[in-house]
Amino acid sequence: MNNWHFTPIAILYFIAAAIAFALSFIVWNMRDVNGKKHFRYLTFFSGFWTISYTMMFFSTNANIKLILLRFEYLGVICAVLFWLFFVISYTNSDNWLTRPIKILILIIPIFTFIQVLTFQQHNFFYISFEFVESNGFLVSNKVYGPGFYIWIFYSYAVMFSGCFILLRSILKMPTRFRRQLFPMIASIFVVLAPNFLYITGNNPIEPHDPTCLSFVIVGFLFFMLIYFDNFLNIVPVAYNLVFRSTKSGVIIINENGLILDVNPAAEKIFDMDQHEVVGSSVFNYLTDFKEAYDSLRNNQEFRVELDFAHKNRYYELISASLKDYKKRILGRILVFYDITIRKRALHELDAYARTVAHDLKSPMNSIHGFAQLLSNSNNLNDEEKMCSDYIYNGILKMIDITDGLLLLSQVRNQEEVEIESVDTGKLIRKVTERLDGLIENSQCEIVIADKWPLVLGYPIWIEEIWANYISNAIKYGGNPPKVELGYTEMKDVVKFWVKDNGKGLTPEEIKMLFKEFSQLENNKDKIIGYGLGLSIVERIVSKLDGTSGVESELGKGSSFYFTLPKK
Repeated sequence: MNNWHFTPIAILYFIAAAIAFALSFIVWNMRDVNGKKHFRYLTFFSGFWTISYTMMFFSTNANIKLILLRFEYLGVICAVLFWLFFVISYTNSDNWLTRPIKILILIIPIFTFIQVLTFQQHNFFYISFEFVESNGFLVSNKVYGPGFYIWIFYSYAVMFSGCFILLRSILKMPTRFRRQLFPMIASIFVVLAPNFLYITGNNPIEPHDPTCLSFVIVGFLFFMLIYFDNFLNIVPVAYNLVFRSTKSGVIIINENGLILDVNPAAEKIFDMDQHEVVGSSVFNYLTDFKEAYDSLRNNQEFRVELDFAHKNRYYELISASLKDYKKRILGRILVFYDITIRKRALHELDAYARTVAHDLKSPMNSIHGFAQLLSNSNNLNDEEKMCSDYIYNGILKMIDITDGLLLLSQVRNQEEVEIESVDTGKLIRKVTERLDGLIENSQCEIVIADKWPLVLGYPIWIEEIWANYISNAIKYGGNPPKVELGYTEMKDVVKFWVKDNGKGLTPEEIKMLFKEFSQLENNKDKIIGYGLGLSIVERIVSKLDGTSGVESELGKGSSFYFTLPKK
């Protein structure tokens, strides 16, 4: 016996179901964002509702119809619930959706489904229900009861509540999201209008339920949103987290770098308009800032400086993961702090230090010459000899400090250097000749590798690195000092190192080494200094795309290293 009687109109119902299931499949394969899970279930149960109704209506077997009727209501109930959950999640309003409220929301749907399962045993949902033949179809003849109207009132209230949440959110959202919200709200009225006509007895396509057919139109609307307006690819997940009044620029992006929102300060920094940039790639606005561009592609969290030369402004960009109250990563927040005043103050300080150091060079050179004459004189008694040596050593130290200040200022302010091939062996010979007096006076033993590689760099600066490392190894080495110079070839770089036979350093001391003007407490009595040397090394190596550091262990000396690109 044939249990099904399909007519051409059934094709429309199957198309509607196929569209709903297709939407669910497409969303299933999209990246995870707020609202995706609930929208996936919403479309799945809409398709489930449609296919259950279709099979139920075109069945000629009363028992099959009763079973499928219950499946149909399961789809209806779940679709209504997941519409509400989707809207709440999509608009990032789920902070109030606590467990007790979820239970309250589920009471009537659960009660309704229980009624549907047992409606043949009572007349609360349907006062009367029977199947009759109409136009060749076995259709239901029913009189709705209180339980049905409770469900209808509840479901309409839920649908309109979702619309209200969306409408409320529209007032706070950029144009891009408004274009998404209007079709979503329209789709609800596309579904509710034929449904209202159906349950009030004004059905234009009696005896068929037109509600499911509306999914053809609704599905088309959502397909358009997905493929032409990035629906569920950019979502308004972070709007309430942005402080619109902050003076720092704030840009919210998703995991793919698409802009979700910007605040007025960011609009001013980049000369952008919020309503136009939402949905575009943030990388379009960072093409002139290579370090920021690369960091954004490769790191979740970072901190870089941006120089807006055309505006004569400086900003510090800080990137941080953006999480909701459930600790889910929604994207990233980019904050642009205006550091122009600080940068200008540093430039002025550099200029002042450079000027003072330069002006001091001439009188210090004069003092150095006279102090040297005094120290070499044979007409001084012991006390006078001690004083002249003190003056001579002091002026040497002052010359070192002023030279260091001038070099540090040069390294800080010289943006570009001419990179060339560097003969390391030749540089080291030049440095040891320059430090010949220090080496001889300290009776230092220096062990130098026989062969040295060619690297890429700026010879003047690299010479200063070697001079600093070797002189420090002599000053802070053992008694007498022994210094070993060598290198290790790696994949793309060469690691150069200077080893001494000193006392070694603690981890705490190592952390302080490369900070400007820092000086290790246990070395103050031995060498009086201002910690400029290693700070200069770090800046030089950074500008030459290398790294610097130290490996040390108490009682086993220290090994200071730096890397440079291979030739």
